[in-house]
Amino acid sequence: MIKRLVLSLLVVALWFVGAEAQTIKILGTSAPGSACNGANRLLWGRIEVQVLTTGDFPTSGKTIALNGAGTAIDATQARLGTNAVKIPGSISRHASIPVVANDIVNYVAGKVEFWFRYASGAWNENGNRIFTIFGDADNMIRIQTLPTTSCAGSAGCIQLTYRGDADFSGGNATITSTSSVLTADTWHRIGIVYDQSQGTNLDVLTLYVDNVQVTTTTTAGDPTNLYAWTGLTSAAAINFGDYLGTGIHFSGETYYDQIITSSDTNKDLYSCREETADIP
Repeated sequence: MIKRLVLSLLVVALWFVGAEAQTIKILGTSAPGSACNGANRLLWGRIEVQVLTTGDFPTSGKTIALNGAGTAIDATQARLGTNAVKIPGSISRHASIPVVANDIVNYVAGKVEFWFRYASGAWNENGNRIFTIFGDADNMIRIQTLPTTSCAGSAGCIQLTYRGDADFSGGNATITSTSSVLTADTWHRIGIVYDQSQGTNLDVLTLYVDNVQVTTTTTAGDPTNLYAWTGLTSAAAINFGDYLGTGIHFSGETYYDQIITSSDTNKDLYSCREETADIP
């Protein structure tokens, strides 16, 4: 009887251990110059306040521009901490962080990670712009959605493009998820690794959702002709949402939290511990 009781207690204890939240790992959350690629980290924005402050990296000199009515630092759907960026489902609503002299983005090679969530009913068929790193008139790194007709009748497929020329005709690398990877009303961790020096689309770009590398297909472009990204304009920025004003926006609210950029190109994207969180 005692043996059975001990075994039962052991099983219960092991169940609780197994039920603990998994550790989420991200790049460069340690101090610059220390372990975990900290020396390569360029930006760690916690999205707690509009002006980067102590706890962010860099700790000052950067302000999140909130463009359009309803775009806000908001506490209703924060993934980490207290706040997140909320963007309403309207034209030209976006939030941006300016880039000056490549200070928070390495346009040639690097990593980007951020949390993303969209509301039920927000998905539309127009190629919703999720995220863009804008360099100049001809160059950008962008993540956008695909219509359900290109996703086996479902929402949730996304496309990542590293654009290196004016008309997308040659100097680009583009990859597309082969199945749905995003779900409404759910926080997803999106990560990308890009490296212009590589020779094929699947080497130039790597896409991650929720710690898992996404299975993708190459859809366009010739990355061997990528533009050098040498001439940034005053519009150079990291953008959340529809910055173009062309109507390529979600039909409902989207949220963004904790963005990290790095100049590291190691495809072990989650090489440093950020938190222990409720990711299944």
